[in-house]
Amino acid sequence: MAIKCVICAENHDSRTCPQKNLETPVKKCANCGGPHNASNRRCPKFPKIKSNEVKKGYSYAAAAKTTTTQSNPQPTTQHTTPTYSAQNSAPPSITQLKDDFSDVFRLLNHLKTITQPIPNISFYTRILCKRT
Repeated sequence: MAIKCVICAENHDSRTCPQKNLETPVKKCANCGGPHNASNRRCPKFPKIKSNEVKKGYSYAAAAKTTTTQSNPQPTTQHTTPTYSAQNSAPPSITQLKDDFSDVFRLLNHLKTITQPIPNISFYTRILCKRT
């Protein structure tokens, strides 16, 4: 992928852009070609952040799931046990599962060290839980 300047849309890094230090730089969007920087939030091609409201009794997975309509829905088959064939991926190995759990525990320990210096964190957590 080629480098595009966010200031003038030319093929160079924005840190070395000749327009950067000018009093009135000529701006050109690398996304839509408009007269603004590519990082401008008003650009029609700028990615929009979706905000999902927190609802009590509504899971994160259901809130994050995007609803798409299918013109020809595929028939679903239910399996009581997972099936593995030569075409499908093999079940995760014990070593992989151990590594995954190790990563989770490492993350939890890291979060613990981050939150330990915060005084009364359990009090504030309870207040936040009551508000949702």
